[in-house]
Amino acid sequence: MDARIAVDLTSAGHDVAEVRLGFSGSSDIDVAAKALAENRIVITADRDFGKLAFLDRHRMPGIIYVRMAGRPYEERTQRILTAITDFGERLASSIVVVEPNKFRIRPLLRLV
Repeated sequence: MDARIAVDLTSAGHDVAEVRLGFSGSSDIDVAAKALAENRIVITADRDFGKLAFLDRHRMPGIIYVRMAGRPYEERTQRILTAITDFGERLASSIVVVEPNKFRIRPLLRLV
């Protein structure tokens, strides 16, 4: 994700931890585990997090999967902020796919 998106999300009052700042080079599983331990939603353009959650049945925190490659970062930021507002508490237990003109939400598997 564009680092400017993290800056904009922080400016909007959200607590953001960037992977590239302190956790760079980590595997997706490690990132997911850290997010789960810190009770954070993963915001990503990498569909591998969905694969981890659904195909590999890996326990995951909420995921916001941004499918807007090539779109201006401001547009991506606005869509992410809208998803956060629209889905609120449901984000912690769902994957939200963010596209230019729609959102899709699906519950994540809850493994004990």
